[in-house]
Amino acid sequence: MNRLIAAVALSACAGLAAADTIDLSYQGTQRGGNFNVTVDGNTSGTFAGQIRQNLSNGTGIGTQFNGLSAITYCADLEQQVFTNSAPITYNIVDLATIPEPSSVVPGGMGPTRAAAIESIYSYSRNVLGFDLSSASLANSFAGAFQLVIWEIVYDYDGTLASLDITSGDFSATQTNGNPLTAAVQGWVDDLINNGVTYNVNANNLLGLYSDTYQDQIITIVIPTPTAAALGLLGLAGVATRRRR
Repeated sequence: MNRLIAAVALSACAGLAAADTIDLSYQGTQRGGNFNVTVDGNTSGTFAGQIRQNLSNGTGIGTQFNGLSAITYCADLEQQVFTNSAPITYNIVDLATIPEPSSVVPGGMGPTRAAAIESIYSYSRNVLGFDLSSASLANSFAGAFQLVIWEIVYDYDGTLASLDITSGDFSATQTNGNPLTAAVQGWVDDLINNGVTYNVNANNLLGLYSDTYQDQIITIVIPTPTAAALGLLGLAGVATRRRR
């Protein structure tokens, strides 16, 4: 499995071009839960957690992902996820350049926030021992993990003091408006306090960009009975996408 990760990473070292795309076909949600979230003063109910996708019709670097299944996490609350199973073409991009368009973080989250998201992925895998693609991941953790991604995207300024799930440009509650459950809040606190700065030099993630639908963060899954997940896919040398 490690050799496969290394091989894919090596072939990506030349960077990404405008022709690097992949089609995502929505297959439903997996682990996580429903929450009320507020972004820039606008509150709505949403699912937070794993989204199942089938990958096909890749071009450029995207050809390596054809026929795979994936779990994505969302980096974008200002557009809607496409919940029809018909394929939607996404550009494969540097994580720092999404979400876009965004009124809160125009031009994308930037390298500091992207590094923090890379870090919580690494912390979850290496310290907590969790497979973020697993169908047995605790709902409370999957939900908290997604909430922390959004908190980083919309509020992180490089200091832990800027991360507070109850205030700022992003905040979250239970669907009834009450504070998060103890289980979810406990994971939120762990990820913020211990995960955000765990490994800011990790380089394991991809951004998936759409003009129309929610931008996504991807982990790749090997569809075999014995290897449930490839885990974090290391793609080095990712280049910023060409602006339209």
